[in-house]
Amino acid sequence: MKKTNEELALTYVFRPIAKSIVPYLAKLRVLPNTVTMWSFNIGMLGIILLGIWHLYTIAAILIFMSFVLDCADGQLARHISYVTKAGDFLDDTLDRVLDIFIMFGLFMVVGTRGSFAWATFAIIGVLMTFIIGMSMKKPGEKFGKAKNKVVKGLPNWMIFGRGARTLFIVVFLLLHQPLFILMMFAVVMNIYWIVGAIHVYKRLSDKKGDFDQVGGFSNY
Repeated sequence: MKKTNEELALTYVFRPIAKSIVPYLAKLRVLPNTVTMWSFNIGMLGIILLGIWHLYTIAAILIFMSFVLDCADGQLARHISYVTKAGDFLDDTLDRVLDIFIMFGLFMVVGTRGSFAWATFAIIGVLMTFIIGMSMKKPGEKFGKAKNKVVKGLPNWMIFGRGARTLFIVVFLLLHQPLFILMMFAVVMNIYWIVGAIHVYKRLSDKKGDFDQVGGFSNY
């Protein structure tokens, strides 16, 4: 079997937990899009509790649960053969919305002029990472699959996707370090998308990549 790049946090933390609950969701006849909405609502609740009431531990638990469900919706869709383009679109869109609102929630906790700059750069980093992945996306292709093209060839420990980011946020929320999270995201995410863009450009220039003319940069 061909080895693929995958985040360590996904492989060893989130997906195994998600896999364990998928059979129960299937027995309850829960639809994948319903799980997607649960994931989004639980994540937003965690952000609200963090930003307004500074409930670090509860927010960390809810954000963790949100991402487990985010992993479970796709697994459930495949388990019950209910994979749809509309579901993929809903999942990808709500993921990006949560990413942005988490940064706003952290900014609300810190609440200083300096943190606004860190939050701004963190949001730019998250958005640019998404844009790089979207630029490699074929019509109808799931964002995660397109993102794998960007990180292909990179060591697994260098892949700082949503799984790794979520685990990082959870750990440092439990340590009550919101400003540190913003600072790390502002630095790491901007380095990450720049390195990713250079990595993709080199592969395209060498004509050794797996990008064709359908999708990819030529159509965007």
